[in-house]
Amino acid sequence: MGKCIGYTAGAITFMAIGALATGLALYFTYPEARRSVQTLTYSDEEMRFATCELVAAPNFTVKGTIYFRQNASYDTTVITGTVEGLTVGEHGFHIHEFGANGGRCKDAGKHYNPDGQPHGGQDSDQRHVGDLGNIRSVEQGASTLARVQHSPHSPDALVTLYGDRAVLGRAVVVHAGRDDLGASGDAPAVLQ
Repeated sequence: MGKCIGYTAGAITFMAIGALATGLALYFTYPEARRSVQTLTYSDEEMRFATCELVAAPNFTVKGTIYFRQNASYDTTVITGTVEGLTVGEHGFHIHEFGANGGRCKDAGKHYNPDGQPHGGQDSDQRHVGDLGNIRSVEQGASTLARVQHSPHSPDALVTLYGDRAVLGRAVVVHAGRDDLGASGDAPAVLQ
Protein backbone atom coordinates (compact mmCIF):
# COMPACT_ATOMS: atom_id res chain seq x y z
CA MET A 1 0.00 0.00 0.00
CA GLY A 2 2.88 2.45 -0.33
CA LYS A 3 4.97 4.06 2.35
CA CYS A 4 2.92 4.75 5.45
CA ILE A 5 4.39 5.48 8.81
CA GLY A 6 2.77 5.91 12.16
CA TYR A 7 2.84 9.59 12.93
CA THR A 8 1.81 9.50 16.50
CA ALA A 9 0.59 7.27 19.27
CA GLY A 10 -0.40 7.51 22.89
CA ALA A 11 -2.11 5.29 25.44
CA ILE A 12 -5.79 5.82 26.20
CA THR A 13 -6.21 6.69 29.88
CA PHE A 14 -9.33 6.58 32.00
CA MET A 15 -11.07 9.23 34.09
CA ALA A 16 -13.66 7.95 36.56
CA ILE A 17 -16.60 10.28 36.10
CA GLY A 18 -18.68 8.97 38.98
CA ALA A 19 -16.21 10.65 41.33
CA LEU A 20 -16.81 14.05 39.73
CA ALA A 21 -20.22 14.29 41.37
CA THR A 22 -18.49 14.53 44.74
CA GLY A 23 -15.87 16.96 43.45
CA LEU A 24 -13.07 14.39 43.24
CA ALA A 25 -11.71 13.29 39.89
CA LEU A 26 -9.66 10.12 39.60
CA TYR A 27 -7.23 9.97 36.72
CA PHE A 28 -5.40 6.76 35.85
CA THR A 29 -2.49 6.26 33.48
CA TYR A 30 -1.48 3.09 31.73
CA PRO A 31 -0.69 0.49 33.08
CA GLU A 32 -2.70 1.65 36.09
CA ALA A 33 -5.77 2.12 33.87
CA ARG A 34 -6.30 -1.59 33.17
CA ARG A 35 -5.58 -2.62 36.76
CA SER A 36 -7.78 0.12 38.26
CA VAL A 37 -10.76 -0.63 36.05
CA GLN A 38 -10.54 -4.32 36.93
CA THR A 39 -10.17 -3.88 40.70
CA LEU A 40 -12.49 -0.94 41.40
CA THR A 41 -16.25 -1.34 41.22
CA TYR A 42 -18.01 1.01 38.81
CA SER A 43 -21.60 0.84 37.72
CA ASP A 44 -22.34 0.07 34.08
CA GLU A 45 -24.65 3.09 34.30
CA GLU A 46 -21.88 5.63 35.06
CA MET A 47 -20.63 7.92 32.33
CA ARG A 48 -16.96 7.33 31.53
CA PHE A 49 -14.37 9.54 29.88
CA ALA A 50 -10.91 8.67 28.59
CA THR A 51 -8.22 10.73 26.90
CA CYS A 52 -5.25 9.99 24.69
CA GLU A 53 -2.40 12.49 24.37
CA LEU A 54 -0.76 11.94 21.00
CA VAL A 55 3.03 12.11 20.91
CA ALA A 56 4.94 12.46 17.64
CA ALA A 57 6.97 9.59 16.24
CA PRO A 58 10.69 10.40 15.77
CA ASN A 59 11.32 13.11 13.14
CA PHE A 60 7.69 14.35 13.22
CA THR A 61 6.00 17.25 15.01
CA VAL A 62 2.45 15.93 15.12
CA LYS A 63 0.54 16.30 18.38
CA GLY A 64 -3.01 16.15 19.59
CA THR A 65 -5.58 14.96 22.07
CA ILE A 66 -8.34 12.42 21.50
CA TYR A 67 -11.33 12.22 23.87
CA PHE A 68 -13.63 9.23 24.43
CA ARG A 69 -17.01 9.47 26.20
CA GLN A 70 -19.48 6.67 26.85
CA ASN A 71 -22.65 7.37 28.83
CA ALA A 72 -23.22 3.72 29.89
CA SER A 73 -21.93 0.26 28.96
CA TYR A 74 -24.80 -0.29 26.49
CA ASP A 75 -24.35 3.11 24.80
CA THR A 76 -22.06 4.11 21.92
CA THR A 77 -18.73 5.82 22.50
CA VAL A 78 -18.33 9.38 21.25
CA ILE A 79 -14.83 10.09 19.94
CA THR A 80 -13.65 13.69 19.43
CA GLY A 81 -10.32 15.44 19.29
CA THR A 82 -7.78 17.52 17.42
CA VAL A 83 -4.56 16.49 15.70
CA GLU A 84 -2.11 19.21 14.59
CA GLY A 85 0.88 19.13 12.27
CA LEU A 86 -0.30 16.60 9.70
CA THR A 87 0.26 16.93 5.97
CA VAL A 88 -2.84 17.99 4.03
CA GLY A 89 -5.08 15.03 3.12
CA GLU A 90 -6.48 11.89 4.71
CA HIS A 91 -4.72 9.88 7.40
CA GLY A 92 -5.57 6.44 8.77
CA PHE A 93 -6.90 6.60 12.33
CA HIS A 94 -6.86 3.46 14.50
CA ILE A 95 -6.82 2.02 17.98
CA HIS A 96 -3.97 -0.50 18.26
CA GLU A 97 -3.43 -3.51 20.55
CA PHE A 98 -0.99 -2.03 23.06
CA GLY A 99 -0.24 1.30 24.71
CA ALA A 100 2.68 3.11 23.08
CA ASN A 101 4.19 5.91 25.10
CA GLY A 102 6.80 8.20 23.60
CA GLY A 103 5.68 8.02 19.97
CA ARG A 104 7.13 4.57 19.16
CA CYS A 105 4.30 3.43 16.91
CA LYS A 106 5.80 0.02 16.25
CA ASP A 107 5.31 -0.75 19.96
CA ALA A 108 1.54 -0.35 19.51
CA GLY A 109 1.15 -3.68 17.70
CA LYS A 110 -1.64 -4.33 15.19
CA HIS A 111 -5.12 -2.82 15.06
CA TYR A 112 -7.18 -3.78 18.11
CA ASN A 113 -9.16 -6.78 16.82
CA PRO A 114 -10.51 -9.01 19.63
CA ASP A 115 -13.10 -10.61 17.29
CA GLY A 116 -10.72 -11.67 14.49
CA GLN A 117 -12.58 -9.60 11.88
CA PRO A 118 -11.12 -8.45 8.53
CA HIS A 119 -9.80 -4.90 8.13
CA GLY A 120 -12.49 -2.41 7.12
CA GLY A 121 -13.76 1.11 7.42
CA GLN A 122 -15.75 2.73 10.19
CA ASP A 123 -19.00 1.95 8.36
CA SER A 124 -18.09 -1.62 7.29
CA ASP A 125 -20.29 -4.49 8.44
CA GLN A 126 -17.17 -6.35 9.53
CA ARG A 127 -14.09 -4.55 10.82
CA HIS A 128 -11.53 -4.47 13.58
CA VAL A 129 -12.73 -2.68 16.71
CA GLY A 130 -9.76 -0.37 16.16
CA ASP A 131 -10.65 0.56 12.55
CA LEU A 132 -11.84 4.16 12.84
CA GLY A 133 -11.40 5.21 9.21
CA ASN A 134 -9.57 8.36 8.15
CA ILE A 135 -9.28 11.88 9.45
CA ARG A 136 -8.82 14.75 7.00
CA SER A 137 -6.19 17.41 7.51
CA VAL A 138 -7.08 20.85 6.17
CA GLU A 139 -4.79 23.52 4.68
CA GLN A 140 -3.66 24.80 8.05
CA GLY A 141 -2.20 21.35 8.73
CA ALA A 142 -4.65 20.61 11.54
CA SER A 143 -7.17 17.78 11.57
CA THR A 144 -10.24 17.87 13.70
CA LEU A 145 -12.24 14.71 14.07
CA ALA A 146 -15.67 14.37 15.52
CA ARG A 147 -17.74 11.19 15.59
CA VAL A 148 -21.05 11.37 17.36
CA GLN A 149 -23.18 8.24 17.43
CA HIS A 150 -26.83 8.22 18.41
CA SER A 151 -27.60 4.57 17.71
CA PRO A 152 -26.29 1.48 19.52
CA HIS A 153 -26.33 -0.20 16.09
CA SER A 154 -23.70 2.20 14.74
CA PRO A 155 -20.43 0.49 13.73
CA ASP A 156 -18.55 2.58 16.29
CA ALA A 157 -20.63 0.94 18.99
CA LEU A 158 -17.74 -1.58 18.93
CA VAL A 159 -15.48 0.87 20.81
CA THR A 160 -16.14 0.61 24.55
CA LEU A 161 -14.74 1.94 27.83
CA TYR A 162 -16.30 -0.94 29.81
CA GLY A 163 -15.33 -4.54 30.53
CA ASP A 164 -12.70 -6.85 29.09
CA ARG A 165 -13.04 -5.36 25.58
CA ALA A 166 -12.34 -1.79 26.74
CA VAL A 167 -9.92 0.27 24.68
CA LEU A 168 -8.29 1.62 27.85
CA GLY A 169 -4.51 1.36 27.85
CA ARG A 170 -4.36 0.86 24.08
CA ALA A 171 -2.73 3.25 21.60
CA VAL A 172 -4.40 5.59 19.17
CA VAL A 173 -2.30 5.82 15.99
CA VAL A 174 -2.64 8.44 13.26
CA HIS A 175 -0.90 7.19 10.12
CA ALA A 176 1.02 9.26 7.57
CA GLY A 177 -1.12 7.93 4.72
CA ARG A 178 -4.74 7.28 3.89
CA ASP A 179 -6.35 3.99 4.97
CA ASP A 180 -8.03 2.28 1.99
CA LEU A 181 -10.63 0.90 4.46
CA GLY A 182 -10.07 -2.69 3.40
CA ALA A 183 -10.24 -2.25 -0.38
CA SER A 184 -6.85 -3.95 -0.77
CA GLY A 185 -7.25 -6.06 2.35
CA ASP A 186 -4.43 -4.07 3.91
CA ALA A 187 -4.16 -1.41 6.57
CA PRO A 188 -1.56 1.37 6.47
CA ALA A 189 1.73 -0.10 7.63
CA VAL A 190 3.57 1.22 10.65
CA LEU A 191 7.23 1.80 9.88
CA GLN A 192 9.43 -0.48 11.96
